[in-house]
Amino acid sequence: MQNETLALGVIKSVQKLYLEVQLPHGFLGRVNIYDVSDKYTELLRESAETGIIQDDLVELSDMFKVGQTVRCFIKEADSSRGSGSTKRYLVSLNPKMVNKAVISKHVKPHMVFVGSVVSVEDHGYIVDAGVARMNCFLPKDQVDVNPDLGSLIPFTPYVSDPLQDSSCKRVLKVTTRLDPTLSLLSPDSRANFDCLLPGTCLHASIVKKVTSTLVAEFSEHFISISRTHYIGNKEDYQIGAKVVVCIILVDPSTKQLMGSLLPHLVNPIPSVLNVSEMLSKCPVGTRFSGSLVERVNKRAVLVKLPKTNGLKAVIRIPKTGTKNNENLKSLVVGSKLTCRLTDHDFLENVAVATTNKYGIMLV
Repeated sequence: MQNETLALGVIKSVQKLYLEVQLPHGFLGRVNIYDVSDKYTELLRESAETGIIQDDLVELSDMFKVGQTVRCFIKEADSSRGSGSTKRYLVSLNPKMVNKAVISKHVKPHMVFVGSVVSVEDHGYIVDAGVARMNCFLPKDQVDVNPDLGSLIPFTPYVSDPLQDSSCKRVLKVTTRLDPTLSLLSPDSRANFDCLLPGTCLHASIVKKVTSTLVAEFSEHFISISRTHYIGNKEDYQIGAKVVVCIILVDPSTKQLMGSLLPHLVNPIPSVLNVSEMLSKCPVGTRFSGSLVERVNKRAVLVKLPKTNGLKAVIRIPKTGTKNNENLKSLVVGSKLTCRLTDHDFLENVAVATTNKYGIMLV
């Protein structure tokens, strides 16, 4: 992934000073504690300078949960950690980075954004959306739980009031009470590219198939859907078929969009995914014999794990040519193999496994 790419992530772990995030393509991201929001960084620095913990300062574990979807800004590759499918990136969740390309005049009611709470007023909260020339006010009667200062909240505008001054600022009243039907964008909404952010869900039409990749169109924008992000076979998706797509990757430099049709991601409201079943039934280190091969391509093998209520694992094939790689590519659908789980990919909702003989023996 290129620097400044926007990606949908899922939190894998919450540590004292950082978050670990699952990114598309099996990549990992690290969000340092200073990359959450400007307000949260300000509270941290005030506490560090005075030696006194600010009353408004909460821990990362109070704001984030394992399985939570987050909108990520890719800062740069972490050259000190990993390569290939385990490559790690330094990531920011700061709305000023995630939303920095958004143009205020393109923001419309029911579009879902993520901002940070910067202050508490008598009747509500000031929210920093990270969008130039745009202020957001969240009335207290539009929240169900009082948000912490510096925390990230999903919201949608419901009242717009352009001010008549030289700065041409927009003042938006926003709500955290999101409607999953209204927040699902239709082609008629004419959404601009800068507002198509990771996690945005929309109605689209299949217009092309390129090898195993589906291409969908939404309001003159094209969205690529890789093989790992749709269920069934490409033959199941006819040209012209209507689908609901979740944006998972945005490359502002090339205007490229990648999406997903996976049911657990097609939710216009940012949420915490249910990962408890996978963690309980597919703990890392577990060896599965008789795993049924469901899909094989040059990048990965997908298997159904026995006695797990249909849970699946992906065996990613490294780019380096080895005898084991050729053996994996020669597998046929319906055959069975033995694998050992090494990780979980919450974004794709699969376990990650190996068939390496040495790895299988480590049980």
